[in-house]
Amino acid sequence: MILSAHQIRNILPYKYPFVFLDGVKSYTQNIEIESYKNVTISENCFNGHMTDFPIFPGVLIIECIAQTCSLHSILDTIGFKTDAKTTKPVDDDIKIGVLGAVDITFYEPVFPGHKINIIAKVDYERFGKRIYNFETFIENGGKNSSGKLVVGQVSKSQMQP
Repeated sequence: MILSAHQIRNILPYKYPFVFLDGVKSYTQNIEIESYKNVTISENCFNGHMTDFPIFPGVLIIECIAQTCSLHSILDTIGFKTDAKTTKPVDDDIKIGVLGAVDITFYEPVFPGHKINIIAKVDYERFGKRIYNFETFIENGGKNSSGKLVVGQVSKSQMQP
């Protein structure tokens, strides 16, 4: 494992309960990242989402993918090296935003007890935006989803409340 859940929380601009990644398996600068999410019955979403049939919501799978792509972009920005012992703090003025999701297709549902493996590869980068191709797989199962996601870096000082 390249990054633990604790290290991810120190890098992503999210806090509990909105950090969905549990670890990063592999990272190649400017090319790809592989992360994972362990889905447990204690997830907050199961308290009110289809309580008699606990299926993990697709929108939360998309959020896992978005956090994976954002994390890859942040790691590239800070010059992360896989042999580093610590993670550098991210410039507080730079935030990563997901600008769009295109062509997302779901193939299999995700249930408590499943582990979602997320593989995101940079397709191309233009005008400060990265387009990622992604696939998600259920460990010991099949493909869960595939598609494209657009990620961009935005300075907080340029945003209006």
